[in-house]
Amino acid sequence: MRMTSKRRFQCRTSTAPLIYTSSTSSTMAKRLWPSPTENMKSPWTRWIVLINYVWDGVDKVALSESVTVNKETPPVGPPGWDYVHINSIDKNDDGDYIISYRFTNTIYMISGQDGNIMWRLGGQYTDFEQDFTFSKQHDAKFIESNGTHHVISLLNNASDEISNDEDVSSALFIELDTSAFPKTAKVIRRHNRPDGGLTRLRGNTQLLPNNNVFVGWSERGYISEFSPEGDTLLNANFVSSRYSTYRAYKFEFTGRPSAPPDLVASVWGTDQTDLSTTFYVSWNGATDIAGWNFYARAAKNGHPILIGNATKTDFETMFIARGYLDWVTAEAVDHEGRVLGTSRVQRSKIPDNWAAAGFRGDLKTLKPDDPKAPKSNGEADNKNNNNLQSPRPADAEVKEIAQLAHETYDLVRNVSGVFVLIVLCGIVSGIAASIYLCFRRRITQPYKHVPSDDIPEEEIRLHSVE
Repeated sequence: MRMTSKRRFQCRTSTAPLIYTSSTSSTMAKRLWPSPTENMKSPWTRWIVLINYVWDGVDKVALSESVTVNKETPPVGPPGWDYVHINSIDKNDDGDYIISYRFTNTIYMISGQDGNIMWRLGGQYTDFEQDFTFSKQHDAKFIESNGTHHVISLLNNASDEISNDEDVSSALFIELDTSAFPKTAKVIRRHNRPDGGLTRLRGNTQLLPNNNVFVGWSERGYISEFSPEGDTLLNANFVSSRYSTYRAYKFEFTGRPSAPPDLVASVWGTDQTDLSTTFYVSWNGATDIAGWNFYARAAKNGHPILIGNATKTDFETMFIARGYLDWVTAEAVDHEGRVLGTSRVQRSKIPDNWAAAGFRGDLKTLKPDDPKAPKSNGEADNKNNNNLQSPRPADAEVKEIAQLAHETYDLVRNVSGVFVLIVLCGIVSGIAASIYLCFRRRITQPYKHVPSDDIPEEEIRLHSVE
């Protein structure tokens, strides 16, 4: 669609991006780029455009509807007064249009049949009973439309470069009933700009498939996302204040850079038996990498041998392989295992002044391993011990000693159990005996001598002798 300073919009059918060179109904245009079959030296090829629909509001929207100019406004030079400033058009399934005139604070419904204005929403001549306002709006479009009931969205800028109509800009979703009398309009969803500011120019509102709302506030690329409950889920903006956006949208995006993945590999170790190769790989801009496959070669043009793989968990993925591997590559794969891209063949780097850093081998004779048979430290030990595959007598003796120790432990554990049982029985018996003695002491009275005035029998006998 094309919008002109004469408040005309045109619907066109074309097979290429266009730049209009005139505003007449029979329009010639320039293409932004040629087709692959055309000479690249002649990019500005004329193209015939088919105009499907033309609407001109010069005789339908009076100057009195404008909030920026009036009959007292002095004349200006070309292109004249910008007294309506059309900034968005949308079409419903019935073939009717809504257009946004920023400088009349109005959304117009235009018949696709005869071009008449079916209704006005907002502005000085609104056809709706409404309990809200909007002004200097952008990006008015249909969310739902079934003839007499519509839901539309728009960005309520509520300001321009000169004036403020409200304190904060907002994204609005408005439900319209054109069958009622009078027609009714009500806001069913509102999301205010999170920083409490005003978007004086540009901006847009986008309803996402999950019913979240994504809003472009324009200035410095400021964007927000809101949940259906009104919670702010995202705020972001450009670092630099030099840049702004006209509109901002959120879509599923698959990044597939034209440049291959970046790979660096290095070797480290103290001798030839404990060398390892560390891979570092990344692919700036790729969005659907699930993991990496790592390869090495015996020579520059050798066949790549798979060394291993790693799951991508961060921007850069690290992988460590045993041995000195060279002429390496990394292969990016998605969740289905499809190869997305492969790095260039890289030579593995060895440390500068490796000997001074602790390497004990002969660097002059050090060569990369054959990746067809990568050697681990354990395999190197096997090579140095040819009879490791058959059990040695020492191993049998060790096993016998271990078995004897295990049996001794079981015996001690059993004896200890019996001893503990005896001790417990002794303790219980002692407690029972103590209780029994205490009980008997209570019921048995001890002998007690009672003094008497009678003369003892021995003393009587003495008196008799005298």
